[in-house]
Amino acid sequence: MNSGIYIIRNLHRGKVYIGSSINLHKRFYQHRYELNKNTHSNRHLQKSWNKYGADVFEFKVLVYCNIDDLLYYEQRAMDIYRNAKGWGMLYNSNPTAGSPLGHRHTPEAKAKMSASRKEKLLGTKESSIRRKLS
Repeated sequence: MNSGIYIIRNLHRGKVYIGSSINLHKRFYQHRYELNKNTHSNRHLQKSWNKYGADVFEFKVLVYCNIDDLLYYEQRAMDIYRNAKGWGMLYNSNPTAGSPLGHRHTPEAKAKMSASRKEKLLGTKESSIRRKLS
């Protein structure tokens, strides 16, 4: 069985990310790849990875389970950890296990994301213009 619940723990701070996967090996690889490339979707986890380095993080399987039970055990693990350590000790941005598909951002969050994308785009254009002028 290769499906189950996993944890990515920051050994320096004790903060964790809890997830589930039908293929744990592939998911661990994907997390490491994105974190090393600075492209991970969880910005809090990415910032910690950048700050403390890869050696401070451990990837562990919490429990192997059937695919049908993944969300149940992931939610249980998140609830248990949150109750014991507090919400601030989880990198997870969503308190509910599962896909963020269907999640609706607030108008304020949409405005912030739009401004951030525009800022990044302008920064990229300005730097390419500077390179051409040099």
